[in-house]
Amino acid sequence: MDCEKFAAVVYEYLDSEIAYEVKIEIHEHLSRCPGCDSAVEFERRMKVLIAKACQCGDCPEGLEERVLRALQEASEA
Repeated sequence: MDCEKFAAVVYEYLDSEIAYEVKIEIHEHLSRCPGCDSAVEFERRMKVLIAKACQCGDCPEGLEERVLRALQEASEA
């Protein structure tokens, strides 16, 4: 595994949505690559912060629809 391949699967890795064999490759890569290891630790911390921030209650009315619309428009661009 190289840095580019790791970057393509980092979120699946963090969400435990990755095959065991690929997870082993990732662990080997992270043990050799301080840059990717730092990046994955940053993303782990970011997930925790986002999860905590999302526990603050209901979203403002219409926010979900606006976010979904923006994502759809961005994916079509």
